[in-house]
This record gives sequence, structure tokens and C-alpha cells, in this order.
Amino acid sequence: MRLSPILAAVAVLAAAGGAAAAPPELTLPPDMTVEADGPGGTIVTFSATATNSGRAVFPVTCTPPSGSTFPLGTTEVECAAVLSEEETLTGSFHISVRDSTPPTLTVPADLSLTAETSLGLDGTDERIAAFLAGAIATDVVTIEPPVVHDAPATFPVGTTAVTFTATDAAGNSTSKSATVAVIGPPPPGSPPSDPPPPGQPGPPSATTPPDRVPPGNPVGLAARTTSRTAFLSWRAPADQDLDRYEVLRSLASEPPASASRVYAGPVAGFTDRRLQNGVLYRYVVVSVDRAENRSAGAAITVMPRRALLVAPRDGARLSAPPRLFWARIRGATYYNVQLFRGRTKVLSAWPSANALRLSSRWRFEGRQLALAPGTYHWYVWPGYGRRAAARYGELLGPSSFVVVKR
Repeated sequence: MRLSPILAAVAVLAAAGGAAAAPPELTLPPDMTVEADGPGGTIVTFSATATNSGRAVFPVTCTPPSGSTFPLGTTEVECAAVLSEEETLTGSFHISVRDSTPPTLTVPADLSLTAETSLGLDGTDERIAAFLAGAIATDVVTIEPPVVHDAPATFPVGTTAVTFTATDAAGNSTSKSATVAVIGPPPPGSPPSDPPPPGQPGPPSATTPPDRVPPGNPVGLAARTTSRTAFLSWRAPADQDLDRYEVLRSLASEPPASASRVYAGPVAGFTDRRLQNGVLYRYVVVSVDRAENRSAGAAITVMPRRALLVAPRDGARLSAPPRLFWARIRGATYYNVQLFRGRTKVLSAWPSANALRLSSRWRFEGRQLALAPGTYHWYVWPGYGRRAAARYGELLGPSSFVVVKR
């Protein structure tokens, strides 16, 4: 973080008008590590502020901005608050995106075969070859991770365990085993097997193997957040034997193994309440079919926030002057509202109510201004007691809107 010597030596005036305040501070999040949500990385939300003792605000621009998709690896986020044409406050932090989630591996059903000789069966037998090719691996990040096995060249009479291992591009691996039971030929002179009694079923048919194909992932996973709440929605995959979904939740900074199941059911949506505001959570939604095969899962990262600046909604596109509306703060006798167009402050007002109707034209610091097309950022602080005392509470938060041509 860099603060110019000139700025450090010069007192900055507070928004309340004329009172000296400390130089502004750029507040950035600490370095963070999050789990990847897909091959492209993950979307990460963060906040950065530059304030002057809670009385003045300076817009902060970060590259990449909050809400960007950060790729696997470590990305440096560079932020800057422009105080004037000559002075800029800068700082940076790092976001590391890792893949520590092992693949999901489905192995074939145990196989039982009869050999014509006591030597067993060669691994090239078409039934064994189909068994060895029957393992399926899926992964959140790596598309079609490879699967290897430790099958011997020859399967002797008896039971042989085969271990399958799937490894993704990050080196995470999953191993599971299945068995091949080879039954030797009956001794010479042995009578043939007796048929089942009338009306009784015979042995299971070997021509209908059990379902070992995992279902597809939930489609179009999306999330919306409010204070302490996340709303997840998705669409069903095309599988006809889909049984249910399972939702796993963890902190984005923790390994996936720490995830807990917060939902299991047939509905394609889930509302998670009593979360902690300002905390980054990661959800994985898994499809499960009637044979208990599981998909790798679709992942998404969200951060719930308390929305104190209510209207217009953040990022709204408007063609007329809006009415700014925010949450009423207990004990506040007035509020300081500051409006910026780009990086330039164009309005500072002190309404006693928790709302302010903007005009198409107004005067500020001796200049005639108009609500021209462009992006506007607005900030609100609660004030307590007499306005001359300049006693302000914490920033209620930033929000923005875009004015477009009619």
C-alpha cells in the first residue's frame, strides 16, 4: 500500500464540512485461498474500501474486480483509490484458487465367471476386458480424469481384487476395488446342476449387469444471496433414473473434505439460512440415481451480505433520477449521503430520513451539475446527535447504479 508524502502531510477535510480528519486508509481483504468450482477456476467476491475516519469515501477500483472468475493458481489483485489527479492510494492482495477435490469414481460390479480349465482366465477375455473398462471417473475441475487399474495378466481360479485409481490434473486421486471370481470347471464325471424347482426363479442372469453409470450433474447451478441467506437453484439432468440431489456446504477456504451435507431431496433448489454475512461459502450439488451412483457435482461460491442500501438495487440501469433508500439505523438523527460519478464526488447531503430523492440538476461546491449518463456510486453513514458534532457511525455500504440515455 502506498500513501504519497504530500497526502500524509496534508489534512483531509471531512464530509461534514471543514473539520480536519486523518488521511484516508485503504482497507483490503487478507490473502485468501479458495477451492475451484470448475475448469475455469471460481468466482470470488470481496470488498475494498478507502475511507477517511468514517467521514469521507473514495471509490476503490480493483483489477481483477470483485465477482471475477479467478483461474487456478495465484492472482494478484491490485486496488487503487484516486484521491485527486495527483494523489492515488494503492495496495494489493492475493487470491489463490486450488483444486484439492478428488475425482468421483464408480467401479464395475463384482464379476463371477466359470473357466473351462483350471488355469483360470486370460485378461483379454472379452468379459474381463469389459469389466476392466467399466470404471467411470468424473471430476469438478478435470474433464474425464484417466483411470488405471492393477489387474493381473491372468485371473486364476479363485477371487482376485482389482483396484481402480482415478487421478485428476492436480494430482488428487480416488481408489476403489472390485473383484473377479473365477470358478474352475467341475471335476470329470460330476452330474450337471439340478434345475430350479417349478415356480422358483433360477440364478440371476449374467446378461443384465447392475447400473454403474453415474447421472449427469445438476444443470445451470445459480445462487442469490441476502443477509445470512443463500438461495440455490438448478435444473435436472436428462437421466431418467434420477432419485435425489445432495447439497454439500463448506467454507471456501477449507478443504472439500470438511463439507457437510445440508440438503438431500428431489427438489431442484435449496435455501440455506443462518449463514454468516461476509463469509465466503462453497456449495457442491450432487445428483444421485436410484442405484446410488453419484455425479461429481456442480459447485458454486457465494458470500451473503446484509443489504443496508436497499434501492435502487446494486447495478440497476435507470433512465430517470432515482430515490435512494436505505435501512433505518437505530439512534441516528441524520445521514450523510455521498454520490460519485466515476471517481468524482458530485453530491454530499445530510437528510434526516433514510431516503433521498435525487434531482436531474443540482448545485454542489459552487458548480451546476446534471445527472448525466454514466456509472454512479453512492455511500451512506448514520450520524448521531447534532450535525456540527460530526459523530458518524460505520459505513452502511457502497452501492451503484447506471444512468442510461432515454
